Amino acid sequence: MTAFERLRDKMKSLNERLEGAVGMDREDRGDCIDDYRSCVADCTFKRALHFGAGRDNYRLEEHASVDGSGHVVALDIDRATLAEHGARDRVLGCGQRLPFADDSFDLVFSEYVFEHLEDPAAALDEIDRVIRPGGEIVLLVPNPAHYYAKIAALTPFWFHVFYLTLQG
Repeated sequence: MTAFERLRDKMKSLNERLEGAVGMDREDRGDCIDDYRSCVADCTFKRALHFGAGRDNYRLEEHASVDGSGHVVALDIDRATLAEHGARDRVLGCGQRLPFADDSFDLVFSEYVFEHLEDPAAALDEIDRVIRPGGEIVLLVPNPAHYYAKIAALTPFWFHVFYLTLQG
């Protein structure tokens, strides 16, 4: 095991201990993700944007197009994680400057991304620009009172990049 992998394992262990100490366990997060998946799956769309898609650890690509008629475009700033995403169309790009035309999507969905953005307001402006009139936006963000969100708000952006890289 490399030093990098040992550090990542220690960070994950610390995260689990902190979540246990504040009374939040993985099952609590599971309910939230299940509700989020349901919201995404209930949306009807021809073209959707998975904003900050990463690897799609929650398999939202599968849930977003249950009937197979919708087309999902995965967008992420990290080339390595995006390469592991299951979407047919993967776009390397920044959420604060989306590389899409106005009114391009019927649905934009994103999970646990906005707390890591340098300028979340700019990202929301961009989503507003690319969403078609009457389109739907489904965002999942942590509870702002949770320790994780408080720490995220207090740390510089470069640390978010570093931490997420360590998390794999």
